[in-house]
Amino acid sequence: MIAPPLYTFNIGKIAVLFLIALLVLTERGIKKLWAAFIVILSGLVGFMVLRISLHEPLYHLLTGLFGVPVVLVALFYEMSGVSPGSADLEMDTKSLLSFSFLGTLLG
Repeated sequence: MIAPPLYTFNIGKIAVLFLIALLVLTERGIKKLWAAFIVILSGLVGFMVLRISLHEPLYHLLTGLFGVPVVLVALFYEMSGVSPGSADLEMDTKSLLSFSFLGTLLG
């Protein structure tokens, strides 16, 4: 009840910058340079995507980022012996109900 009225956009920016700096500066050696490179690269990608005149630029970005690894694995690795499986439910009723309840609760 106290924090939400005090929270402003500038405080959010400062908090994010603090967390980024903390993550980069706590690395050691060459990992620190890689961490800084990744932060700069992700910032540039975000900056470029948000400047494109798309209706939902983040949708396109996230679809590409999550879709490219799947496509690359499918192209470069042979998936022998993989079958689609059966459409029948292979789980007992007790497990199905407990997992459904847990998923609903956590969701």
